[in-house]
Amino acid sequence: MQNQFRVRGVPKSLAMDGWWLGCSEGIENTTTDNKTVPKRISRSSYSKRPILGVLTLVLGADFLFWQQSLGISLALYSIAIYCVGTYQLSLRSRIRPLILLVFGVMPTIEYVQFLSLMFLCTSLVVSLIWAHQPKLDTDRYPTAAFRLLAAIPVSGILTLLSIIRSLRADTGGTGTETVKRILRNWAFPVGGTLIFFTLLVDANPVFAQFLSIDIDILALSNRICFWLGVGLLIWPMTDGFIFDDGAFPKLTKPKCFLSLGLNTDSVLRALVMFNLLIGVQTVLDLSIFVGGSELPDGMSYASYAQRGAYPLVITALLAGIFAILARPFLLSHPFLKPLIMLWLVQNVALCISAGLRLDLYIEVYGLTYLRVRALIWMGMVALGLSLTAWQILFAHSNRWLILRYAALGAATLYACCFVNFAAIIATTNIPYQRSSMHICNLGPTAHQAITNGILEARNSSQDRPFIDNLERCLPDAPTIDGWRDWGLRKWRIAVWPVSRS
Repeated sequence: MQNQFRVRGVPKSLAMDGWWLGCSEGIENTTTDNKTVPKRISRSSYSKRPILGVLTLVLGADFLFWQQSLGISLALYSIAIYCVGTYQLSLRSRIRPLILLVFGVMPTIEYVQFLSLMFLCTSLVVSLIWAHQPKLDTDRYPTAAFRLLAAIPVSGILTLLSIIRSLRADTGGTGTETVKRILRNWAFPVGGTLIFFTLLVDANPVFAQFLSIDIDILALSNRICFWLGVGLLIWPMTDGFIFDDGAFPKLTKPKCFLSLGLNTDSVLRALVMFNLLIGVQTVLDLSIFVGGSELPDGMSYASYAQRGAYPLVITALLAGIFAILARPFLLSHPFLKPLIMLWLVQNVALCISAGLRLDLYIEVYGLTYLRVRALIWMGMVALGLSLTAWQILFAHSNRWLILRYAALGAATLYACCFVNFAAIIATTNIPYQRSSMHICNLGPTAHQAITNGILEARNSSQDRPFIDNLERCLPDAPTIDGWRDWGLRKWRIAVWPVSRS
């Protein structure tokens, strides 16, 4: 039998000439077990898309931020990043994420601070993910956001290297040959231009004036570093490669669960003992706040408030954690559910007691940022315990509870971005003649409140030295140098007239 000649595979020359026969745009086919599986193209194919957008954003960052104070420019720049990063998507898929981003940047329009910047960055990342992956499950957003943030330090560098490699492949040959080709093509034109420019300097005053310009090398190098830093920072947000792969892992429950020795009997005994202990604490607090009972000898209301406010709210927080851990056992005994509800109600009362104690302390020693945060935290813990009670009462899942915890925290922090706490602290402390230096250290956003307080103190004939101290240390009003650093809070303080009552 005559031997048959078989060609195993396609000759390389034919494969190179007919590459277009088997590939579609953006997809490379690979064969595995006689099945054709689409494979994503390399990063270099994506790298050329956002270059113009990144350059535009870098120039925009130089215009908005270089040697400028921060303000509404941050909000405008975030929206610009979103528009460049989603320009290839349909208008319908971009609208709702854009609305979310607008809400996220509003706190920076009010006032630029750490909390408002956190909302801006979070809303920008979530909006980009939502626009590129509109059907992505909520559980996958954290890993998608982590993937985007992890790409920030290296994405721009790797893409630039891929561009260099692709350019070298297009020109053919090694890097040395490419350099030689560039020198051969450009050496004579550039050298001849420099010679003619040197000869024309004396004859053209414009050229002479250009050469006489002093260039600050250090300032120029700092500016170039700023451009590079901005470019590397925003590159992943404009590169569609980061979002094209929808295989983001889903958050899963940990395989091991630390039971802490909990079982039906231990939870039942713990709830009985805990309720008795908290009940005694509640009765004692009510006897002091409502019944007018005397404090122990040597203890003032201020020390009573100081010693109890923060430990009570920590106790209430631990109570909420215990309620979540005890939830799986509630159906094992008929008394467990009533006891856990009583436990949560008592801890809500404990938060109210802690707030009343802190209010007594504020009356004696004044209001500070720490005490404002403590009051807000107490309110959040009380609402969180109420949500836990609602979850247990109506048998909702832990996912239901966690989502509402997150919504409660986000809504509270978001609302805090629009409150001028410095003005509230100054308005509260001035009538009681607290420390004038502490009041003046509140900063420019308290300028209007302190000025109004001084005028009211003069009309009420308060202590003259206290008023004089306030006038000497009165902080300057916030300044607005241009439209870039414009902020709603600074504008209100600078424009709205001071009360003359």
